[in-house]
Amino acid sequence: MEAFIQLTEETPEQTIWAVRIIERIGGRPLHLYPPGVIIASIPLEHLRTLKANSLIASIDLGEIEEARIGKAAAEAAFAMSAWNRHLRRRRLAPSGLTGAPLRRGGKRDKPRRVRRLLPKRNSISSLPEE
Repeated sequence: MEAFIQLTEETPEQTIWAVRIIERIGGRPLHLYPPGVIIASIPLEHLRTLKANSLIASIDLGEIEEARIGKAAAEAAFAMSAWNRHLRRRRLAPSGLTGAPLRRGGKRDKPRRVRRLLPKRNSISSLPEE
């Protein structure tokens, strides 16, 4: 399930720690919005574990209320609005158009792997070993 994750601090180090935690529970970061916002695919069975982590300020699976967007800092408000637009587009798109493009014969191509956008984590010596 895709989730909008807001961190308690807005530092690159905390973002790297949070990404590592998401990956350890079987999730996959999809987008990083500096400062302190991660859009990730996470397994629902680990949602409670992720919410209990002290690095995480909030996790949203649905649209974020306009009142909360209005109270947020400009960068976070931008990310929240983008999240809401993403959810609205996905909800309005016909189910046949959300997958991979059709090839001849009506079959779908397999999704392509996306190159990792994060820096190598072994360059930060303070990260825990797995």
